[in-house]
Amino acid sequence: MAMAHVIKDTPVLKGVDAENFVRNLYSKKKTDKKRQERMEKNYEYLCRIASFKIK
Repeated sequence: MAMAHVIKDTPVLKGVDAENFVRNLYSKKKTDKKRQERMEKNYEYLCRIASFKIK
């Protein structure tokens, strides 16, 4: 019988690594208009076919 592997603790980010993580977390990346329209169309499609409440 196989046992589950032990999950290691998540390392704590410090110094430059922590600063880079936060900077990347809050940086807003722009998407082009074509991609944005495609994403909105796909979202609307998923809302129509979902069997559970999305909004």
